[in-house]
Amino acid sequence: MRTRTGAYDTLQIPGYTGHGSVTRSRLPEILVVALIPWTAVGTGILHSLRYSVLLAGILLTVTITLFCTGRLRFYAPHMWIAIIGASVLLAYFIPQVRLASPGQPLQALTWLLLGLIVLTVSVGSPPNAGVLIKVIVWTGTMTAIVARVQGGLLSGRLQGIELNPNYLAVYLATSIVISTGLALSRRNPLWLIPGSICMFSLLASQSRGGFLAAISGIAFIIIQKASRNQKILFTAATIIAVLLFPGDLNLITGLGAGARSAAELNTDNIARSQVALFSLHSVAEHPIRGVGLGQFPAYAEASINFGLYITTTNEYLLLAVETGLSSLVALMVLLCIAMRRIRQGDMAIVRVSVFTSMVAMLFIDLFSNPVVAMPFWACLGTLLAGEQVSQSMRPIPSTTLQRGQLLVSRGQLQGAAKQVPLELHLRPQHVLTQQPGPVPDQRFSRRLGTRGPRGRGHRSTQ
Repeated sequence: MRTRTGAYDTLQIPGYTGHGSVTRSRLPEILVVALIPWTAVGTGILHSLRYSVLLAGILLTVTITLFCTGRLRFYAPHMWIAIIGASVLLAYFIPQVRLASPGQPLQALTWLLLGLIVLTVSVGSPPNAGVLIKVIVWTGTMTAIVARVQGGLLSGRLQGIELNPNYLAVYLATSIVISTGLALSRRNPLWLIPGSICMFSLLASQSRGGFLAAISGIAFIIIQKASRNQKILFTAATIIAVLLFPGDLNLITGLGAGARSAAELNTDNIARSQVALFSLHSVAEHPIRGVGLGQFPAYAEASINFGLYITTTNEYLLLAVETGLSSLVALMVLLCIAMRRIRQGDMAIVRVSVFTSMVAMLFIDLFSNPVVAMPFWACLGTLLAGEQVSQSMRPIPSTTLQRGQLLVSRGQLQGAAKQVPLELHLRPQHVLTQQPGPVPDQRFSRRLGTRGPRGRGHRSTQ
């Protein structure tokens, strides 16, 4: 007999249930957590992600083995993950256009499948939330230090471990938000130190998207536990402050841009808006399969309506335009499932981390870089697994208690086998009564911890 279990419970192997339950293996979650620093090390030190792909292959093999032996289970989110995977494979093997070099679609396929493997495993065997967020924050801190030491600049903007300024800023934004969450939840200001190190490097990258993602994540930490009225008040105050801002609104849109000129920022804004409009037009033309995985930059360059080799700089648009609307809808469903409930403790910080990445995906193509995307996939899978546990632990309506009636065996009272219904009326005096029928005897009243019919403080002589 299969017991009702969650992602954190013991599982039983079909056909071997007579031998008892089998605890789940911790190897998949260990590999998931290990992939986060390993991808950063492989990029920054080894200058190759082959070992990360090898580690992901081992993770996939172990996961398939555990699923086949019944030690891991499929859940509802896996169906939506399968939809994304099928859309990605279809867009790769049967693209609408073939304009890009063969290596670019293959690389996009590799990184997307790597992320989906991590997401699939995290839903079935989620890592410990506390360990996960600490690994992310310390990996981000070491990345910030290495980037500072390397001192790589691109047009005066900090870059490092082969991440351009925008990707580096988004990667550090997640660590900043987690550091702030740990400082607040643990009530230990020392946790702000790694966040401060990351913030210095983020500001040096002069990335508006990364800075906005970090600020949005910190604000989400503050308001996620607020009441509904407090959230409305906070939102209204923010809107009023923006509308009544005495200076130029370009100062607001340029927050985090550092020393970048206004002309450069304006050019960047125009390019982003134009490519977004072209992406929406392309989605309308190819809503089912998209233009093909990894094909959009070449497709935009070949178009007579655009003519520039550029990506969407928006992961939601890129996913829809290259793989079709089905994958975007499946991703949005997974995000809604993961974010719909308020969490407690470390899971609340994991939720904030996912929200930060959701904001960042409005400004960069997150999935095309495994170093930046790996923490997002692991945190999203952990949230989805926690949602499945919450659903599996919901109380089942009892068939014994219905409309205030309790079936009590007469054998408990008089030694007979016949059952009689009793109604429990919880009055302020906690008096147990029965309607209709005779009043229960004094022994039954004392057994339930209530006063008998003889009144307050009476001691029975039986």
